[in-house]
Amino acid sequence: ALGDNLRFIGRNTAETLDVSANGFALGAVPFFQTAVENLRIETLDGNDTIHLHQAPAAAISFDGGLGANTLAFRAGTHSFATELGVLAPNFDIAVHDVAILNFTASQHLGSLTMDGASRVNVTTGGDKALRVTSINLTGSALLDLNDNAMILDYATKSSLAAVQSLINAARNGGTWTGPGITSTTAKNASPANTTLAAIESSEFKSLYGPKALFAGEVVDATAVLLKYSYYGDTDFNGIVDFDDYSRIDQGFENNRTGWINGDADGNGVVDFDDYSLIDLAFNTQNA
Repeated sequence: ALGDNLRFIGRNTAETLDVSANGFALGAVPFFQTAVENLRIETLDGNDTIHLHQAPAAAISFDGGLGANTLAFRAGTHSFATELGVLAPNFDIAVHDVAILNFTASQHLGSLTMDGASRVNVTTGGDKALRVTSINLTGSALLDLNDNAMILDYATKSSLAAVQSLINAARNGGTWTGPGITSTTAKNASPANTTLAAIESSEFKSLYGPKALFAGEVVDATAVLLKYSYYGDTDFNGIVDFDDYSRIDQGFENNRTGWINGDADGNGVVDFDDYSLIDLAFNTQNA
């Protein structure tokens, strides 16, 4: 019947739940969701794993409890218009093979692991933030931020170099045809004056103060901040201006590195190419 609801409540032990288009199974016991329009999974406090082998017909929601839980997408296209992490902020996300995730709302997640030809898209709008505790992309996996922001909260060792490497791989010299952390919005921009920029949250706070919010989020001093930006917008204020030229000059003269010092293409050195990119952005911003 239309409007039927199915609610799965787990136990306070480690469990594995497999969800497919036609039903789901706890261990060897199958359940079928024919005519079920809303599927809610509550895993309670165990360290649980949920495998989604195909997007189920039912609208699906999760409450991960207090355990260290993993939500693994193994195939299909899955779209989420609300926060996965509202009731499950400790969900680790794994996206395998050719699975696709579309986020049309900001997300607060645990780790993000992607492999194969998997894809995660944060839809355009410039109003969303993807927040994770770690990221690992292998194969030809693509995380497409479009024109949105990302926060990577790390524990001790900075993840900035690894994140910049993933951006560089996707940017692929400005063509945006490689795997990694990409931006279809930057790829399609005309003129091609935008990119994904990454800085330390400590750098951001040095500019705007210890209580400054990034993308509407509270951040501490141990995070990497990613922003869709004009080339050369070193201070993340949305425009290329005199302050940015001052920083790139200081970066060039003192052999500094990093976005905040004018390394617009992320290659580890401030040089002529960076000046060319910042000039392009300055002359065409808001065009």
